[in-house]
Amino acid sequence: MRSYFGRWLCTAFKRAIGLFDLWASVISMLLSILDHYWPQSQIITKYQWQIPIWMLGGVILVRLLLAPYWMAKEDAEKLSAEKRISEQLKSKLVIKDQQRRAVILDKPLGEYVATRDNVPIRVIAGTEPMPPEWVNQRLKEMGETWRV
Repeated sequence: MRSYFGRWLCTAFKRAIGLFDLWASVISMLLSILDHYWPQSQIITKYQWQIPIWMLGGVILVRLLLAPYWMAKEDAEKLSAEKRISEQLKSKLVIKDQQRRAVILDKPLGEYVATRDNVPIRVIAGTEPMPPEWVNQRLKEMGETWRV
């Protein structure tokens, strides 16, 4: 819980100055400067000095209210990126595994053709599978855990 509040506060105040923050600060500074150099103009009256303070309080409140939204958005982006990377790795692993299995199956095919007479051309061409019982036995002898 403590780490959440720490992250909440960091998220609320680490953002760059927004447009509202900028304009509130600029207007407050200009009014203060004008009142300082031209006191007879009475730009800032008895309570107008509170305007910058309330604007700052408003900015802080808005940032604190928006921080959970920013955190959720950040988490969703991270999760999406991690999921995309995971899917890419899985697809690469699947392709590599398929290539590895194809190479492994070439060896039993050569043995099957060399040890049998009258092997159909379709089996040699790879358009028809070898007998699954024989292939599975050879895979077991080779130490493979998968079967056809």
